[in-house]
Amino acid sequence: MATSMTTADKQPILAPRNAQNVAPVPGYKAPLQKDIAKARQSDTWTMLTVIRIINAVTICTFFQPDEYYQALEPAWSLAFGENSGAWITWEWRHQLRSSLHPILLGGVYKAIEFFCDSLFPPVLRTKYLVLFPKIALAMQAVVMDYYTWALAEKIYGIASTESSTVLYLVLFSPWQWFVSTRAFSNTLETALTAVALYYWPWEWMKSSSTPNSRAQDTASLKWSIIFAAFASVLRPTNALIWALLSLLTLPYANQSEFFAYIKDASIFGSAVIGISQAADKWYYGTWTFPAANWVYFNLSENLAIFYGANRLDYYFTEGLAWLLMPTLPFALIAIYQALTNRLQVSPTTTPPPATTITRSLAIIALALPSILSLISHKEVRFIYPIFPILTILSAGPIASFFHPIPHPSSKPKCYLLYTFLLCNITAAIMLGYVQNSGVKSVHYWLRSEFEAKNPTMVQSGETHALNHTTLGVLMPCHSIPWRSHLVYPEIEAWALTCEPPIGLSTEAKTEYFDEADIFYQDPAMWLAANMGVGRAREWPEYLVFFGQLEEELARSVPRGLYEECWRRFNSVWHDDWRRVGDVVVWCRQRSPVRVE
Repeated sequence: MATSMTTADKQPILAPRNAQNVAPVPGYKAPLQKDIAKARQSDTWTMLTVIRIINAVTICTFFQPDEYYQALEPAWSLAFGENSGAWITWEWRHQLRSSLHPILLGGVYKAIEFFCDSLFPPVLRTKYLVLFPKIALAMQAVVMDYYTWALAEKIYGIASTESSTVLYLVLFSPWQWFVSTRAFSNTLETALTAVALYYWPWEWMKSSSTPNSRAQDTASLKWSIIFAAFASVLRPTNALIWALLSLLTLPYANQSEFFAYIKDASIFGSAVIGISQAADKWYYGTWTFPAANWVYFNLSENLAIFYGANRLDYYFTEGLAWLLMPTLPFALIAIYQALTNRLQVSPTTTPPPATTITRSLAIIALALPSILSLISHKEVRFIYPIFPILTILSAGPIASFFHPIPHPSSKPKCYLLYTFLLCNITAAIMLGYVQNSGVKSVHYWLRSEFEAKNPTMVQSGETHALNHTTLGVLMPCHSIPWRSHLVYPEIEAWALTCEPPIGLSTEAKTEYFDEADIFYQDPAMWLAANMGVGRAREWPEYLVFFGQLEEELARSVPRGLYEECWRRFNSVWHDDWRRVGDVVVWCRQRSPVRVE
């Protein structure tokens, strides 16, 4: 039975600093309230940790190259040295990226190496170097999910139907299952954004706030600024969220709160920038400002369009659909209702959330994709930071429509809810375990082949193999993960490149073709010109390619040189014709014909 609660009772504070304000639970004395709140927090954290670790360890599909080449590869190079075989892309050579993300991941690699050397036998080293970064990334996802739920409890109330709905939504979200445990800078950005939003002084915007609650939020403001500043340093476009939210919040601040904001933003914002600058100086070896370099390159070189230009309406016609999937209709309804100050919530949620807060969240959810639409190169993950906001807003209409959730009062709504969950689960399985799975599983086979050739090195931990392995990847560039999954530097690998047209005129850029483009224009001609003794590359022991290239290679590669030794399904469909078909590995025959 729902229990009526006053506004003071409903004050939804989660953090230990506010434990004394936890909503009272009928039948329990006040000293027990803190224990009840901590138990709820602990249970939620534990549940999320178990689920996200399973998520991170089991997911076996490829999404986008930046997961590896903008995070794990520079981290691998930082941890194990420039001769470790990591692939460092042009962005790092031109100092366009913040070093904070690879430094964090590099620290994870160094910690793994230390514990492997100290506690575990050498045979486990390779497995742990692949496994434990996934667990670290799982904890990053836990932070994102936890603070999204915690913010929902602040907005809707402790143990409210809506906050429970938010928990269901993040756990059953196909996008979260597919992306949240990956090594994108966008996932770290979104986790930092969720924490910063939780610590934001929302009490300033509530007409029912008390002097004590406003003072507590003012005290926590510094944490919001710190996390927001790190998110903005990591991805400069994140600063748009905080600039807009500040404009929406400060009119409700009194004089002391306004000066507290200015003081904290100046002190802690400057401190974060200083830490970032020091990290970049250490990483790059010179003073540099990656955000300014990024803006310069995009304006002077217009390189974003080299990686694809999208329609102006992309985020609203495709991006939000990918981000939210079946939740999208409820998110659109929630945004409209929040903007018109009548967001629907469950009948048991009293009082309803402050309209000033939900309206501000709706404005940000619309403003960020609108502003980013002005940039020609668009990707769904660029609007990932508004996922916590959209999830929290969507919880209202969902909890209202399916009341009482998770067992709606009518059979049609019950069937609709189960269909909603089934669609989410099906999409999560498809994205996480089926689509683009071959390009991830090929590494396990290649490592096993290398280890079979070098059992002594694997067992004893020797750093140099007696039998090196050569590998050539004839795929569009960055189609497979690199050293973070190949691991062994003795696997000497090369792949087709796609260096951008830096320093060329606008006219020359329109006519520019990278190595992968040239290869796919005429594979036979490229192979004849580049492969063989005395040419750019010698024929490797292993060739990896997509099935669509198989007939062409059968005609162009010297007869008897290779035989198929591994094949794996990769995707049901693909929008890039070059990536159609299975992932195929050809091995050089033990006694091949002589090739000139």
